[in-house]
Amino acid sequence: MTRKQTALLALIERRSPMSIYQLAKAAGRPYRRVHDHVRELAASGRVTLKAVVQNNRRATLVVSNNVYHQRLMHLDDMYAAYRELSGGDRT
Repeated sequence: MTRKQTALLALIERRSPMSIYQLAKAAGRPYRRVHDHVRELAASGRVTLKAVVQNNRRATLVVSNNVYHQRLMHLDDMYAAYRELSGGDRT
């Protein structure tokens, strides 16, 4: 794995899920290069690609396959749902 792919994977793990376009903007790199690296990461099993529609356009979301990261994301979702059900902030 190259240094650029490693940096891209770290960005994916910090800000997953996001589209390839959003990932390229966040990394400050050309879309085509990021697309190629994401495809290589998906082929190696490090990330999962999910086709979605955002703003009436097709997009490919990149999701990290890091189990630790997925558990943290799940906990964040559970906490957000809890706050929504409990009436928001209670400060």
